[in-house]
Amino acid sequence: MKFTSVIVLGLLFTLELFGQSAFEQAKNFTKNGDYSSAGKLVKQIIREESKNQEALFLVADIYNELEKQDSAFIISKKAYELDDTPEAVRRYATAMTKKGQGNEAVTLMEKLIKSDATAENYSCLGNIYLLMKNSEKAEISIIRAREVDKKNPMVYVALGDLYYTKRVYELSKDNYITALEFDDKLLDARIKLAQSYYELAVAEPDTALYNELFLRSLQEWNTITKQDPNNARAFFQQGKILFQASRFGSAAASFFRYTQLRPEVSQGRWYFAQSLFKSGQWDSAAVQLSWIKQSDLPDSIKKQSTIYLAQAYFNTKNFEKSVAAYKESKLMMTLDQEELERFGFAAVNAKDTTLAISIFDEAIAGPQKKCNLMFRYALLLKDKKMYAKSNEVFTKRIKECNDENTIKAKLFIGVNLFSDNKAAEAIPVFKEYVASDPNSMYARRMLANSFSSIAKNDSARAVLLAAFEYSKTNPSLQKSDVESVLQSLCKNYLDAKDFSNTVKYAKLWVEFNPESENAYLFMAIGYHGQNDKDNACKNYKETLKKNPNNPVAKRNVGSLGC
Repeated sequence: MKFTSVIVLGLLFTLELFGQSAFEQAKNFTKNGDYSSAGKLVKQIIREESKNQEALFLVADIYNELEKQDSAFIISKKAYELDDTPEAVRRYATAMTKKGQGNEAVTLMEKLIKSDATAENYSCLGNIYLLMKNSEKAEISIIRAREVDKKNPMVYVALGDLYYTKRVYELSKDNYITALEFDDKLLDARIKLAQSYYELAVAEPDTALYNELFLRSLQEWNTITKQDPNNARAFFQQGKILFQASRFGSAAASFFRYTQLRPEVSQGRWYFAQSLFKSGQWDSAAVQLSWIKQSDLPDSIKKQSTIYLAQAYFNTKNFEKSVAAYKESKLMMTLDQEELERFGFAAVNAKDTTLAISIFDEAIAGPQKKCNLMFRYALLLKDKKMYAKSNEVFTKRIKECNDENTIKAKLFIGVNLFSDNKAAEAIPVFKEYVASDPNSMYARRMLANSFSSIAKNDSARAVLLAAFEYSKTNPSLQKSDVESVLQSLCKNYLDAKDFSNTVKYAKLWVEFNPESENAYLFMAIGYHGQNDKDNACKNYKETLKKNPNNPVAKRNVGSLGC
């Protein structure tokens, strides 16, 4: 039943609007704060009400609310030419000033004041001077307005504007409060009062007082939005203050409401997009930023929006879209090293290694030392088996950076040489590294492997034996590192068919770690090579106790008939 009633009321409202003129419809829309709908009627109003000054005033107000200042100026001029009433003169003079015709506007207002010296006219002249950034003449006119009518709230609004322009926020606050005491429905004065509280807060070094002033600003904004929930300008100004205070989540909420009320105003959408972005609402930010790219905003904003869009996609792991946005940005501007770094990793995650390499090369060539990037980039090249290029980057990093990764870079240079079948070149690199970090069992093993690769097994064995002896006097070494040396020794002797030493070091390994499957396996193979069936079987069985699925032990137990 309620649903039916709502439909009937909606139909009645629609029929009522249908019977009204465009002018009357627009008045209803603006009364409810719906300037977007009103804006769709302005051309019809101008056509139908070209001789109606009140209708033209309304059209000018609509254009001003929609931030179409050129159109507002044209309509204000039409209204003035229709009849030079004081209100028409004030409106036209203000519009002229915004168009850069301040001197002509002053002349027009001075002529009006000679015949009609009211507080409204003096206040208007003062505001015109403020727009012209002439605060001295503005003050003279506004003080004159107060002398004419001390109870006119608009005079105190003008005084507030004067002191706000001069950044005397304590006095601007006091005058806006006075204006509201005369008329508490003056939303424009309350908006400016909220802004004054914010400016006072920003300038306040005392944290407690800052918080109090900022809270007062927020309280005024709450009053404003409750009094007029469709006041788009209030939501815009509230959003700007919250944005400037780095309260981006709250700013986003204000700008969201503004974009609902003014969906066609690009500037509000840009603030909304930035607030979403800076508050980490990446998915929502991406939607708004995509809209910004297609808007009528200046190219500088579109460039920034494209960068933000690339970052938003990166943060949501939508790397393909991030790469596309960065490619677009790169066509419009020179990306700094931070953006190039992010672009490169977006390309990595999008599986476009060729692009990533190109971008990283550009990123590390800049003036900033990108130590972390160079290390990660060199490792990426290593993983892609681009060993020579990886070493170029490691070498560049060693020259430019000195931190905990510098010595690691030297080690990886040797690893790259070894992996690139350049073991002879790797040997001096590993020797130098072991000299600087004798605790590195990995480097010692790589040095041994390099000797083995060029058939210098005695040298390899000597390196491993030295490593094992070193480990005996350094209990702080990782247990796994010591075992890796013992395993390399056993393998070296086994490859040389030196079964006796294979057994010897396998036994030492078992003593070091009785739970090692591989230690028993090497001991078994060593005994097997010596034709010692009993000990071979015994150790193969010990291996299978550790791992029943060990394929070598299973096969040899069967072949020996253990």
